[in-house]
Amino acid sequence: MKKHLPQLMLLVGVVFCTFFSRLLISPLLLTVSTDFEISYARATSLFLFTSIGYVLSLILSGFISARITHHWTIVSAILLTSFSLALIGLSGTVVWLVVGFVMLGIGPGLYPASGFTMITRLVGQKDMGKGVAIVDTGITFAFILAPLAAAALLPVLSWRLIFLASSGLVVVVGILNAGYGQAGHFRGTPPNFHNLGIIFRNRAFWVVACWLSLLSAATFGIFAILPSFLVLERGMNQDFVNAVVGASRVSGLFILYGAAWLGDRWERRRLVILVFLGSGIFTILLGMSSGGVLLFCVFLQPIFGAAFFPSTFALLSERVSREHQNIVFALVFSFGNICGVGIFPFLMGLLESIGYSEWGFFGLGILMLSSLPLMRFLQARAD
Repeated sequence: MKKHLPQLMLLVGVVFCTFFSRLLISPLLLTVSTDFEISYARATSLFLFTSIGYVLSLILSGFISARITHHWTIVSAILLTSFSLALIGLSGTVVWLVVGFVMLGIGPGLYPASGFTMITRLVGQKDMGKGVAIVDTGITFAFILAPLAAAALLPVLSWRLIFLASSGLVVVVGILNAGYGQAGHFRGTPPNFHNLGIIFRNRAFWVVACWLSLLSAATFGIFAILPSFLVLERGMNQDFVNAVVGASRVSGLFILYGAAWLGDRWERRRLVILVFLGSGIFTILLGMSSGGVLLFCVFLQPIFGAAFFPSTFALLSERVSREHQNIVFALVFSFGNICGVGIFPFLMGLLESIGYSEWGFFGLGILMLSSLPLMRFLQARAD
């Protein structure tokens, strides 16, 4: 495991940049909507446009990695992400803003299938949970730093300059990966009807796709709309909200490793049940509470989502053949992204416009608790 740490750290940088870039719009959403004179409900549709680009890119990533290898697919992902940030920062009309956000989905969408396949090859099936936990620290840092960066920089820089500066940071990470990345110099498996038929007959795929959709809504989706919800619905100060939301994600750094360690020693099914119970309950409380109880839930709710990903992806990778893993990860992320990161924030924006945003949290929490019986449909490991 130790000998692979340098390559895993390069992937941490890629994951951080691809997630930071997409999470940055959340604390800046009200500022951007004001600058373009569009409603909050319309502004939340930007998340949907990003998800459309992300899913399209995920579907095509198998064809791309089959041509240029996983390594260069990941380098392409990071460079396209940098380009999209620059395009958003320079956009002068809503049309170009939308194009920029579609591109902001296309760039990061090239990463997941190749990234998870590389992790599996680097660390092996036995240490898959630990490998995912290490790389996923990039996600946690992105959750922490995106709102904190917005809170620190927005008083002195325009939102456009923040996006342009982020573009410069991302391109540096891309250059480092192009020059020093030694893993992933093998080609992926392109999707075809035969492969898709095998995958779609695998019940584990559908179970994890459903779970990931709900957990994506409970983590990325809620993060996307939480700052605006706390400002518009609960009357909190925007700078205070960005600082609180960023600080609430710090615990994810410790939870990731704890969950990976526990998942390797405890039955992963039990851990998933615990995650969904906790996340579902605190998601409901987010919409129903106020004051100190609400702030308590803001800090507690993300903990369970952070614990989900290492064990669940290890659970899925055990139940699909090695040659199909990049396709499976691409499809699972497609479902999770379009439902949790695209549709959920858009629906929450519509609910906010008619004064019923609390019911969005309540409905999501109930769906999460109701999905637990799907555990019985997970079959045995693949050969």
